[in-house]
Amino acid sequence: MAMQGGNQPLTVTNLNGEAGPAVVAPLLSVCDLSIRAGSLELVRGVSFDLQPGTMTALVGESGSGKSLMAQAILGLLDREVYAVTGSDLRFQGSRLGFDGNRLPKGFRGQLTGYVMQDPSSALDPTMTVGRQIAEMFVVHRGMDMRSALKEAARMLDFVRIPNAASRIGDYPHQFSGGMKQRVLIAMAVALSPRLLIADEPTTALDVTVQAEILALIEDLRVQLDMAVLIITHDFGVVYQCADRVMVMYAGKLVEGGETLQITENGRHPYTRGLIASIPDLDDLDRPVVAIPGQPPRPESSWIDSCAFHPRCAWKAERCLAEAPDMEQLDGGDIVRCFEWPRVVADARP
Repeated sequence: MAMQGGNQPLTVTNLNGEAGPAVVAPLLSVCDLSIRAGSLELVRGVSFDLQPGTMTALVGESGSGKSLMAQAILGLLDREVYAVTGSDLRFQGSRLGFDGNRLPKGFRGQLTGYVMQDPSSALDPTMTVGRQIAEMFVVHRGMDMRSALKEAARMLDFVRIPNAASRIGDYPHQFSGGMKQRVLIAMAVALSPRLLIADEPTTALDVTVQAEILALIEDLRVQLDMAVLIITHDFGVVYQCADRVMVMYAGKLVEGGETLQITENGRHPYTRGLIASIPDLDDLDRPVVAIPGQPPRPESSWIDSCAFHPRCAWKAERCLAEAPDMEQLDGGDIVRCFEWPRVVADARP
C-alpha cells in the first residue's frame, strides 16, 4: 500500500532550525531524564539511544516508570502534576528538550506514533473509528474529510481489519479487543512516523491475538522502515520481536543490550529473576521461580543503596551502602550492578 506522504520526516534540516544532516544516528537520544511528582521521584537519570529501524523492548514490573518515561518524551504528562527534567532530548539530531509545550509541530503524529495501553479508553466512544483515524489526515495533511475517510479505510485495511471500507462507520464498541488495538495502531502509523511507541499493546488479549498484534507491529516496522519502542512487563513479548532490550526497575534502567545477550546471559539479578519467572513449556519440570518481595515504593526508592538489594540473592555489603552507577560494557551493553560478574559466573554450567 502506498502510504500518504511516504515515510518522510518533517523537513528535518533540524527541527529547531539548526543546520545539519536530515538523518543521523541515533534516531532518538534521551539523556538523564527524571520525573518527579511532588516529593516522589518516579523516574531518575534515564539515558538511552534508539537506532533507526530497530525494535527495542522496555521491560519491567508495573510501576517501574516505563509508561511515564514514554509520555514524558512525547510531552504528554500534565506539568501541573509532574516535573520533568533532563540534560538532553534529541530526535534525528535535533535538540528538542523536555518541555512538552515547545515540541515542534508534527513531532507527535508525523514523526512519532503512540499506541496507548488500553484501547477501550484511548478511543472516543462517541465517534466512529473512521473519523478518529481521518482526523490525523485532516489535522496534519490538510485533507478534506471525504478524502481523509478514504485514507482511514485504507489504514484499516493496512492493519488487516476485514471488510475495512464497510467498517469506517462503526463505533469502538462494535470491535473486539484485538480489533480495537489494530485501530489504535492504524492511527499511530497513519502518517508513516519514524518512531512508534507501543505501550503494553498485548495487555488483556488472548495468546493468539497477542501473537497477531506483535506480528503486525513487526511487519509495519519493516514496511515503514521505522523504529519501535515496545513497553511490556512480559519477557515472552521480548523473545518474539525485540532486537534490543532495556530493563527498568524502580525508576532506573538497570540493564540493556541485544536480546540474545539479555535473555541468555543477563547480568543484572533483576533480569535473571524476570526470566526465571517465565514458565518453560518445553521443560514442564523446571520450577518457576518468583522474585521474592515487592518493588520499593517511590518514597523509598532513592535511598543511598541499590533499590533491588532487598530482593537480591547476590547482594553484598556494598549494595546496602551505596547505589551503583550505570556501567558501559563492550558492544554497547549497559548494567547497573556491583556484583554482575558474580551473577554471570554463578549462572554458568
